Amino acid sequence: MELAKVVAELENKGEYWRGDSRIWIKNKKIYCEYLPKEDHPPQQLFNGNQIKEHWTVKYNHYLRIEAPEHNLADLVSLINSIKYPDEHVVKRAGCKVKIRDGRVVEIGEPRILYCPLAKENYGRPACTECAEVIPFLKRELAGKIKEGMFTVKRKICEDKARYTYGASEMLMDGLRTNVIDAAVVVCDGAGTVIVKRPDIVQGIGEKMTGIFRTSPHKQLITRLEKEGAFIAFPETARIDQLKGIEAAIKLGCERIAVTTADEDSKNLKKIKEIDHQIMALALCTTGIGEETARMIQKYADLVWACGSIHVRRIVGPKAWVQLGTKFPVFVLTERGFDLAKPRIMKEFSSFYNELSLDIRKKYHNCIEVDALPVRSKDEPYPLI
Repeated sequence: MELAKVVAELENKGEYWRGDSRIWIKNKKIYCEYLPKEDHPPQQLFNGNQIKEHWTVKYNHYLRIEAPEHNLADLVSLINSIKYPDEHVVKRAGCKVKIRDGRVVEIGEPRILYCPLAKENYGRPACTECAEVIPFLKRELAGKIKEGMFTVKRKICEDKARYTYGASEMLMDGLRTNVIDAAVVVCDGAGTVIVKRPDIVQGIGEKMTGIFRTSPHKQLITRLEKEGAFIAFPETARIDQLKGIEAAIKLGCERIAVTTADEDSKNLKKIKEIDHQIMALALCTTGIGEETARMIQKYADLVWACGSIHVRRIVGPKAWVQLGTKFPVFVLTERGFDLAKPRIMKEFSSFYNELSLDIRKKYHNCIEVDALPVRSKDEPYPLI
């Protein structure tokens, strides 16, 4: 939180608002509401000596402070003193992995014994026991960390596609072709991010795994902001896609795409209630429950099946188009098809200028079929 920026917004707009922080002045008093990070009560993180005796401080869902107007600089200093541990939680092989201070420190019990994508990219063979997967996961993530992931040095710009039907690739194309004007995505070290540039959405998502919790890396956040990205929660790197959509709307974005991951896809109904035109991409579905799969089937525009048995059983038969076979991407709506279309046209050279499919029929890789999903013998197992 920069004091000069806070002062400028108070003078121009009457309040400072930045996702997890709101400051306003009334009757010569300064008020601050600060949304702390999950599982990290702010009273345990900042220096209590910075609280003045005449301040009113309340801890509830928000940290709320009331102070004399002339104490604005002290209040900003207090908020800036809150330090979060450098910790990131991602999902790989159906289990959660914790990364702290640039090292893998904890791996749960892997549930996916074989993944064709992991075999192709990382040389991970088919395993017969969960324990056999763990050394490969350590090696994969150590390699990502060495490349800069989960550090201030992570890549944020890339203009080349890595995967044929990757989510970031589709978002990149969507921004290039003006199908969307903003993408609400998640970045390690920054949390929920609103992106308008194609190369940044690809830079963030190119090698991203499902991330559930992250910590703010101030240098990374500064780099992203200099490139035009908007960080919804710069102090905490909170992941909250609903609030990210609200932030995008406040920024004047109209054609918005948003990604949801794992069980957070239960929020798809709430997302569509904000604006039914929002394009919803459900990612990282391995291990989701039936209820979440049904929510995806009803409200998502695009869904990546990953290692999910429920997505294949519940979403697949209701899909309009299936892209790929080992890792199906299901297109559920015409809006989702508009986002996927540039990727499809690049994959199938027979489509030059336009691509139109009958919404009353079903297609696998643009070939009409009787029913979906089309399964592969070479897919993750066991599906969960």
